[in-house]
Amino acid sequence: MTLLNKYWVDEQNNKWDTSNFTEEQSIQHSESMIDCTDCTNCKDCKCCKNCVGCVTCKDCEDCLACTGCSNCSSCLECSDCVDCKGCKNCKWCIDCKCCMFCKDCEYCVDCTGCGDCENCLNCTDCVDCTDSGNYEDHISLESNFSFQFKEWRGK
Repeated sequence: MTLLNKYWVDEQNNKWDTSNFTEEQSIQHSESMIDCTDCTNCKDCKCCKNCVGCVTCKDCEDCLACTGCSNCSSCLECSDCVDCKGCKNCKWCIDCKCCMFCKDCEYCVDCTGCGDCENCLNCTDCVDCTDSGNYEDHISLESNFSFQFKEWRGK
């Protein structure tokens, strides 16, 4: 463990802020990081890259403050998600992709552009879904979402 620019840095360039972690804590967290590189303030993760503040994630990249996620990319404060990309505050989601409006989702599957979902199964371009296992009941705002999504992606 090396002290560099106010961070404890391990051999895989994972690092822990000295204002929040002692050297001993950083060593323990480093030992819990299996095949992870360039992560900051993470612990108990496996095969992650360039994440910040994540815990028990696997195969994630560029995520922030996620817990228990797998194969996610550029997510923020997600929990127990799988294959999500660019989502925010999701819980137990599967296959979310670039969800621009994802906030406070729970128990979702195959989401795309959802917002305020709960207990959804096959969301697509939805906003304000609530307690719906039947995706035909979801509010579809496809044209509005497509425009906003392209604007968000810079296309």
